[in-house]
Amino acid sequence: MIYKNRNIYLTLFFLLAAMVLAANSGCGGGGGGVSGTPAPPEPAPSSKIIEITGNAGPDLQAGSAAPTAYQINFINDYTINACDINSNPIAGSSGQFTGATSFKVRVPLDDVSKFLMLTVKHKNGGTIYKKIIGKTPPASQLAEESKTIKIENAVISEDSTVKALIALNDRSKLPDTLINAAPNGRTDFENELDLSLNDDDGTAYVNQLKTVFNTIVKVINTSNVRMQSVKSYFLNDLNAFLNSFVEVGQIYQSDETVKQLLSSPPSVTIKGVSINSASRLPDVNSVISSINSSVSAVVKPPVFSPPPGLYKTARSVTISTPTEGAFIRYTTDGSEPSSTSGILYSSPLAISTAHNFKAIAFKALARDSKVSSASYSFDIAVKPSSPLVLNTIGAGASAFTLKNIYDNGQSLSQTAGTLNPYFEIVFRRADSQPFNLDQNPSALKIRLRVTKTFNTVPVVKTYAYAMAPLADETLWDEEFSAPAISADRISFSVKAGQSHFTEDNTYNLQLLALEGVSYTAEGSPGVYFTLPAGVAGTLTVKSGSSTKTATPIISPAGGLHISSRTVAISCPTQGAAIYYTDDGSTPTANSIPYTGAFNVERTLTIKAVAVKSGLEISDQAVAVFTIKTAAPSFDPAGGFYDSARQVVISCATNGARIYYTEDGSQPTEASTLYSAPIGVVSTRTIKAVAVKNGTSISDTSSATYNIAAISRVAQPVFYPVAGAYVGSQSVTITCATPGATIKYTTDSSDPITSATAVAYSSPVAVESTLTLKAAAVKAGNENSSVASGLYTIKAAAPVFNPPAGSYSSAQQVIISTATAGASIYYTTDGTEPSVSSHLYNGPVAVSESLTIRAVAVKTGLAASDVAPAAYTISQLPKVAAVTFNPPAGTYIGAQSVSLICQTPGATIRYTLDGSVPGASTGLVYSAPVQISSAAVIKAVAFKAGMADSDPSSASYTVSQVPKVQNVRFDSAAKTLSWDPVSVPGAASVKYYINGSASAFGQVKQINDDVGTTETTLNVTGMIPPEYASLPLDISVNVTAAAVKPGGGEVRGIKSDDCEFSINK
Repeated sequence: MIYKNRNIYLTLFFLLAAMVLAANSGCGGGGGGVSGTPAPPEPAPSSKIIEITGNAGPDLQAGSAAPTAYQINFINDYTINACDINSNPIAGSSGQFTGATSFKVRVPLDDVSKFLMLTVKHKNGGTIYKKIIGKTPPASQLAEESKTIKIENAVISEDSTVKALIALNDRSKLPDTLINAAPNGRTDFENELDLSLNDDDGTAYVNQLKTVFNTIVKVINTSNVRMQSVKSYFLNDLNAFLNSFVEVGQIYQSDETVKQLLSSPPSVTIKGVSINSASRLPDVNSVISSINSSVSAVVKPPVFSPPPGLYKTARSVTISTPTEGAFIRYTTDGSEPSSTSGILYSSPLAISTAHNFKAIAFKALARDSKVSSASYSFDIAVKPSSPLVLNTIGAGASAFTLKNIYDNGQSLSQTAGTLNPYFEIVFRRADSQPFNLDQNPSALKIRLRVTKTFNTVPVVKTYAYAMAPLADETLWDEEFSAPAISADRISFSVKAGQSHFTEDNTYNLQLLALEGVSYTAEGSPGVYFTLPAGVAGTLTVKSGSSTKTATPIISPAGGLHISSRTVAISCPTQGAAIYYTDDGSTPTANSIPYTGAFNVERTLTIKAVAVKSGLEISDQAVAVFTIKTAAPSFDPAGGFYDSARQVVISCATNGARIYYTEDGSQPTEASTLYSAPIGVVSTRTIKAVAVKNGTSISDTSSATYNIAAISRVAQPVFYPVAGAYVGSQSVTITCATPGATIKYTTDSSDPITSATAVAYSSPVAVESTLTLKAAAVKAGNENSSVASGLYTIKAAAPVFNPPAGSYSSAQQVIISTATAGASIYYTTDGTEPSVSSHLYNGPVAVSESLTIRAVAVKTGLAASDVAPAAYTISQLPKVAAVTFNPPAGTYIGAQSVSLICQTPGATIRYTLDGSVPGASTGLVYSAPVQISSAAVIKAVAFKAGMADSDPSSASYTVSQVPKVQNVRFDSAAKTLSWDPVSVPGAASVKYYINGSASAFGQVKQINDDVGTTETTLNVTGMIPPEYASLPLDISVNVTAAAVKPGGGEVRGIKSDDCEFSINK
């Protein structure tokens, strides 16, 4: 048992040690390399790791050479750390800043997959940036030859930070995507996270949250005491983030420094709700609820089983997605599927020839998955296949009313009751075995001639599908819908707004040509059908126009459009109501009612019907709109320039994302995402494409910029920017022109010509008020313009202890400042303090209500801001002190102590740990306190409207009666004896002997009610008379009792039994 307890203590010790280490090196702080401090050890080279390199800072600073509103030099004062999304540090990880903004992080992999997040923290404050990288893959899944997953050019900025806050606010929607190598800095997780936010251009709420972030960061290092708490928690979560912005708005109203830094009261409108200094908890909760509603999960990409590859036998391919309730569409012709295009997957696909699948998964209220691809090839012995035969051609009002106008070589005549007849060309195998036509509409070619007689004159039109029209031929889609291929047939129909099927008439149809129809049987090559000779049939249209509503006309009739298209729907039947769908479903009178023209901004299918009382519902009109994103444009346009340019790329399609390259290569969605103007300092070609979900990718735009060799060097930029600061500053000077040398002065002289100019090599220490000037030079270039900034260094504003507030008694107020060596001057009459006011040299006695105003002054520094503190002193009657019963002292045995206050209605709080209880600390007294060992009770009484009582204290010493030890029997002397017991404070000690005597199975109890003060007894007196001369077995125990000085006894616990045998 001893060893077991020792192990418990060792376990607790190591757990506590681990907790201390975690507290000192957690993800919120520590763990990152700092200039002058050794970096943490990197993972062993043999381990499998993730290595992340990139830049941190404001979006413009981290993403381009353009100047920004504020800049940060991270290498001296900041750390970068790897942790999970609960801010727990990842064991063995290392991180450090390798330059002003550049960083490197290494994270070892284990077999537990977890979300990886990077955080940047100031060494003296809270977290300033966050970025979620994705989910770490288990080490066992990473091939031995690929031990390192490299993510290069990663950017940690306000954009990554607000997106992390949004994602962590509802973790159920986090994309469950494993981290992948990413040379462009963006992992698949980040791309899916952007999709899930449903704010492609940032205008819905992301940009507003970035404004919140930038506002807080601009003022976070001001001396206002309320900003210290903001600094510590503003990135805890989305709620703390928005509430911190509200608090900054409130600080702005009374803090002149904050006013100068922000220039206008902080205010943003997010999801229709204004957040400013007047906002309250319901406003913040409303914004967070709206953001949560905007974020949607991203459907997991489809998975193919068996996996793609080469097979020797036919396979049944299953396509699935881990996302429950999602649908899948796929293509086999190389085209990109979408939620509205491609074949809807319903069951496994039997294949035995080469297939290239592309599949997408989609679900209501979620973003579509990425497209998955799978290529299958086969090495199967060739078997002959039966040829295809044209079986029938059917015509009718719909697929349910078909009648054959051609049947196995015989031309037939049929009647249909519609001006928009539906046709099916049906095939069969010559051996009558089952088959499925190949889904390859791009190979299909049709030529169809339709003849009608009008006023005895034949009117002939020939329609060509996917064939070059001959003279006097018409394009197929002017009259017919695109052919659809199903298991054994090709179907199409006459479209609404047709030009040939315009009246009841007899129409002779001649199928002149048909190519590109095929099927593929297991283990056999494809079988292709080409119509050997024309076939014909006759269809008489009796539309019954007096009893049926005319088919609606959709204008324009679908097709390819750029950005968006305004669509109108009309019906020739006067007074008819039009209903339509835009999801490809069949419209009914319960679908969307048409009320006017509307915009189509994504690829979709519109179907419409017309309804009028007393008439049948019309036939269905269908139009497929393919929306293509507008090509990006450049400002300025490409051309010849004599200096560097900032190139802005835009797109006329609202909400489109732009991807670009600068090396002349073709841009794709894997290229750099455009987010800010591009700095062009040398000749280069920029190519860009625009992408918007639900539309086709744009055409590629290209612009070549020829920059003259001689150009002006960019003006240097200071960080932190010039202004008033508390305490010394370390100013970093940067120049966007590569290879330029920066020269600076601190005496207001010209940095180019002055003899006091210094070549910049490290941050400039600004410890007193001065004007910093800098210029940049580079051989073969024009010198930059001079940058100038006035830095005013102020003493830290005084702080008060206790802080301003209402008190019920006089206070001794201590005034201090964080500026070492500064003197403090103060007033108590409401006037502004100066060096002529009271010099602080000890606590200020405040016995009545007043306001202390204080200022800190130090030679070489500007005076601090004036700090006010208003004290209200209210003299209140005091609650009576607590008394104790019994009073403090030494006692034998446990005591029940009552706490008493003579002030009616007072609440008593007490402690047993030596601390003085407060109004909210200590135990509330409700019943006597039980004391069984030495204790000190401290108590204070409280009552509303009265001053707290003085503290009362009572010390208790409690003596316990110990257990009697070493009870023994001397057989020769026939005596029973034991060790004496000592009880401090007792008048005397008595002993009681109890037990039993037995002989021949008869037992007699030994009960001692008198006791003795002796410690040795002759046992013969304990033997019952009736047992005289008999051999007896005796078992007895001894109990000690302390006799109190005032009377009464306190008994201890009985001794161990002493057993022996004896004859009287």
